[in-house]
Amino acid sequence: MESKRAPRHATHGRRAEPDHSGSLREGLASLKEEAGHRAGALVERARGGGQRFLKGRKLGAASELSHVTAAMRRAADELYDHGSGLAEYVDTSAEYVGLAAQYLQTRELDELVEDAQALARRQPMLFLGGMFVAGLAAARLVKATAPPPPASSSPRPRRPSRSRDQRNGR
Repeated sequence: MESKRAPRHATHGRRAEPDHSGSLREGLASLKEEAGHRAGALVERARGGGQRFLKGRKLGAASELSHVTAAMRRAADELYDHGSGLAEYVDTSAEYVGLAAQYLQTRELDELVEDAQALARRQPMLFLGGMFVAGLAAARLVKATAPPPPASSSPRPRRPSRSRDQRNGR
């Protein structure tokens, strides 16, 4: 009697197993979609946190500029009292610093970015100069707010410097 088995070369000696590739593809597609949703949520959360941080920094800078404006106006008043010709320049400068503070307080972050981009297109050298000055100011601020280096418990006394002749034995 002949048996009705599949030829051995078709299954390589194993029984044919059901094809699960369709359900595997669906599962992978579902995982990919879920990962995309979660990544999008993380990006939105990070963006929201970043915008809150930047908005706080923007308002802090506006507040600092307002304090600088007040100090400049007090200095201008003192200079007027002493009859100094610099008083008018200091007063005018205080006015511009006050306008900068007001500008920062009233503009949204995206408006600030758009304005900066427009300035960079209209006057690139002025923009680069402003960025350089802003970088110097930021570096100075970071240096001023950094904690002082730890003091050495026993400072080494410095030796008096010797002349070149003394070092060479002359």
